[in-house]
Amino acid sequence: MARMPRRQGAPSPFLVRTSGTLTADNETLVVPFGDNETPGHWLLKLMAARMLALDGYPVSRLAAERPITVGDTDLRADLIGEGTTPQVWIECLNCQRGKLKKIAQHFRGRVIHVDTFWWGQPQEIADLADYALRWFHPSHLSQSQQGPALKEDDEPFSRGIFDPVGGIEHWHCDLRSPPSWGVRAADEGELFFLEEDELGIRPLPIWKFLWVKHMRESGRKPYEIEELSPEDPFVPSPRFLLKYWGHRWDGLLSSAAMQVIQQHGRDPGQETDLCYIIELLLSWGFPSQAISIRKRTLLGSRQFVPYVLAETQGRRIWIERTLDTEKLNYVGRRFRGKVLVLDEMDRTGLRLWLSGAAEDDSELSLPVGTEHWHTYGGILTGWGVSRTTGKSIRIFHTQETKSVPWTAADLFFSRYGLSNFRPRVMSFGTGRLSGMVT
Repeated sequence: MARMPRRQGAPSPFLVRTSGTLTADNETLVVPFGDNETPGHWLLKLMAARMLALDGYPVSRLAAERPITVGDTDLRADLIGEGTTPQVWIECLNCQRGKLKKIAQHFRGRVIHVDTFWWGQPQEIADLADYALRWFHPSHLSQSQQGPALKEDDEPFSRGIFDPVGGIEHWHCDLRSPPSWGVRAADEGELFFLEEDELGIRPLPIWKFLWVKHMRESGRKPYEIEELSPEDPFVPSPRFLLKYWGHRWDGLLSSAAMQVIQQHGRDPGQETDLCYIIELLLSWGFPSQAISIRKRTLLGSRQFVPYVLAETQGRRIWIERTLDTEKLNYVGRRFRGKVLVLDEMDRTGLRLWLSGAAEDDSELSLPVGTEHWHTYGGILTGWGVSRTTGKSIRIFHTQETKSVPWTAADLFFSRYGLSNFRPRVMSFGTGRLSGMVT
């Protein structure tokens, strides 16, 4: 049987049109599902409408997908409150930064951005920090990231960048219930956290991380950042730093290094990490006879076995390859010299500190008086962390290493440097701002 032609302009017989209906206080709002709309975007509009209803807005005054001229640009609002006090404009899921900035600049009222942000769960932040560590290479070294990165206005807000638009409420929604918490940046850059009146538990691990990241990217660094001078006696030369897309150094051993290795009964073919450290110490001016491997050493009233120890007139250095917090706390406070810890990402150190995001991490596990250099494949990447006294944390890097994995550094500091964090919180309820609490 021949198929009957469809009339020009007639709707497809397979097109199913649907809509969501929200009823509150005997008022009804119909939110249609658009032809080119994703289910996630449509569901977020329903969640946002429900959020406003719970906040006291009459749903009959909300309109969906309303075209509006903002400044000299024609925009479409996902939801807009017409005749509400205050006026409210809602944007959902993957809204472009440029559109949000335009709305914030010209719209007089409350602007709400609802999305499933990447920073919606603690583990997502930890995974992103781990990714930043894993894929950090000197190929990034020419791009300094100490200031705010340039961002394209046509990119969706939620794709991996935390860039709160001033004056806009960015509410996180997990698609299962109305948004319950969010973030708002004041025009002067101050960061506030948002919550519904009945929020049970504040997501403090996430709030800490966002505050630290926002402070650093706005030029108000919450931790000390130091670029090491090449004249420093314990700064590695470029020869010992991770090369572009390579995890090996040149591997060339001097006769002095071979002498140290052989004197201690080691096989240079089996212990490349040890050979690397010995050659590094020789480059810092330690003679071969001043270097010992796994030598039992008395320190205070206790004895320890350092991985490598080097001592010459006026200079001493103690090197460890594993994170033993109790041992390092003792050594770091009593050893008269440099205590260096080379943290391999895949085994100990930074990855251990960055895994997960527990809320009750009150004790800083970074030992006082130790300097932790991050390594990859046993090779120094050129950056690390240290803690001097109390909660003071320092991020350091060589001149060749113009940037570090800042996401990892932000998470590290937010977990272990903000035990007394008191967020500025705005609670919303009954259709108005109900005040600031701490």
